[in-house]
Amino acid sequence: MKKTWKYVLAALAICTSLGGSLVAQTDDGVVVLSKPTGRGQSPGNFDGEGAVRLGGPAAMTAAPSAVGGVVPVEGFVESYPPTIEPTGVDYGPYPPEPVDPSVFGEFGAAGSVGYAVSDDPRDILFRVGYRGNDIYGVTGGFTNLSAFMPYYTEADSALWFVNPRLMITDQGRGAANIGFGHRAYAQDLDRVFSFSTWYDYDTGHSGEYHQLGASFAAIGRNMTFRANGNWVVSQDETDLGFVPTGSSRLVDGVVVRDVIRMTEVAYNQADFEISTPMPLLGRYGCEWGAGAYFLSGSDGRDATGVSARVESQITEDLWVNAILTNDKVFDTNVSVNFELTIPNAPPSRYFKRNKVRDSLLASDRRYYRVATDVVSRRDTVAVMMDNGDNGMQMLRLAIIDPNIVDDPDLAFGGTGTENDPFLSVADYMSQDVTVRDDFSIVYVRRRDDDTDTNLNTTIGLLDLQALLGEGIEHNLVNMGVTGLTLPGSTDGLAVPILSNSMAEGMNVVTLANANQVSGFTIDAGGTADGIVGIGIDGFAVTDNTIQNSINGIRIASNTTGLIGTNYGFIQNNVITGRVPTVENPANSLNGVLIDHTAGSLDLLVDSNVVTGILGDEASGPGTGINVTASGPGAEINARNFNALTRVTGFT
Repeated sequence: MKKTWKYVLAALAICTSLGGSLVAQTDDGVVVLSKPTGRGQSPGNFDGEGAVRLGGPAAMTAAPSAVGGVVPVEGFVESYPPTIEPTGVDYGPYPPEPVDPSVFGEFGAAGSVGYAVSDDPRDILFRVGYRGNDIYGVTGGFTNLSAFMPYYTEADSALWFVNPRLMITDQGRGAANIGFGHRAYAQDLDRVFSFSTWYDYDTGHSGEYHQLGASFAAIGRNMTFRANGNWVVSQDETDLGFVPTGSSRLVDGVVVRDVIRMTEVAYNQADFEISTPMPLLGRYGCEWGAGAYFLSGSDGRDATGVSARVESQITEDLWVNAILTNDKVFDTNVSVNFELTIPNAPPSRYFKRNKVRDSLLASDRRYYRVATDVVSRRDTVAVMMDNGDNGMQMLRLAIIDPNIVDDPDLAFGGTGTENDPFLSVADYMSQDVTVRDDFSIVYVRRRDDDTDTNLNTTIGLLDLQALLGEGIEHNLVNMGVTGLTLPGSTDGLAVPILSNSMAEGMNVVTLANANQVSGFTIDAGGTADGIVGIGIDGFAVTDNTIQNSINGIRIASNTTGLIGTNYGFIQNNVITGRVPTVENPANSLNGVLIDHTAGSLDLLVDSNVVTGILGDEASGPGTGINVTASGPGAEINARNFNALTRVTGFT
């Protein structure tokens, strides 16, 4: 019980002291006997030397000491005459009409007197603020640092200002803006009018955005109206990538796939707010406001939202507020925010409204960030491939269908798509190299009569191309393709026959860097090699039948180039030597011949069948598989057959 009384008495004592402080902040009965001294960014305290309080009847109990019983009074008496006139005191003539309470004292017109303004109008006002929690279009809070620089005109009742601002997000990103505007105080209306323009630069999102803005405010004692508009002037979208949702497919010769694409969209904004002092609490620096805002994005959902704000003026230099917003895009968000003008002296009052004219030096209430949202939509994108020049290109197929015409002289004129294929190997090779370089895969259909018609003129590949034949399922995972079914690639029937029967003595397939050859019967007619690559970096030869060749596969490898994979593998090939004839009695020399001349090569030779390689008297006995590292410093790595990726070895 004793403790309870102690707490009650303590509470009463605290309330009494606070009540005295609040009463002391009023201006009733103040006589200013000297010019007030401004303190820059906070008002001075006039309770010391040079100030006399005439609080009530007991305020003048002491007998005045004056010649003739007259006390001369200089300055401004707010309550004139006092409630009780002491006997023998002559107050003299009435003082001038009091200047409006919102007028500058020290910096007013010549000869004027009145209240001291809260801020020295010739100071630069440095401010720090924080916006906490999410707001519409911005995730997370951010700290802002600003400098308000006023330039006065019209006897200090109007000004121009420049206001740079720097913001740091909770994620460590940055944003900045600068504003330029004009403000004027209308004494007859007791209202400040403000108009400003802004440039905003925001890197606090996934993308970087530029924005222009305009702000208007009419600030009064009983009602304030504010309106803002912001327009994105840079690219308003940032691609955040996509997530594949289906299998790959061919569209006009290009490998595409369905995806969910994620895009960050920047919004144009417009908002307005009307605010008033709160009932009962307005005299203690509390106000509330309500408004609306509109968001418009090029690829995002437009939205109209509502907002509410509750704010308290803690000191003349510090305010704290809470803002609630709601719209269909960002739902409901609540943020708690503050701004502190860096003072050069302790506060002189607490929980009191600032004067209307103080708004000449206040920060604009606007949205200082670019509002963004992440939207998702279904899309179809082309699969991209390395083009060998440190760039990317679409994964495009050159389809060769030799069945459309039987006459080789007419087998020209296609474009390589599934609906307009090249009509022969010669048709494809007749294209300019810049056209052929656009194709990542050359896909060859088989002849319905199982002959080499229109496929018998030899073919040369360019860097990073794959030559694939119909009849087997091809693995394109290394190309970033999953689930792609090429026409006829899974039927298990015969594969195309490539030959040099119309180009006798020429190698059937000539490799460049990082090529793949899979799914063919390759017949060299006993006059040349089946597959040849000289000075190349990277190769893959799989699932082929190579016959009637001098050398089935002949490769001179050099992995010091900039294009390639430093990886070669020869797998699941069947290589048979040529059968000597009376016209051409020569035998095959090598089934697989690999000579590595420079650099380091990871090599896999696996599951190949080589027969009938007999050699000749000049070259000696034939070899099924012949692998050498002949160049100085050349190295072949073939010891990791159990690796999960990039398998090497001989089997």
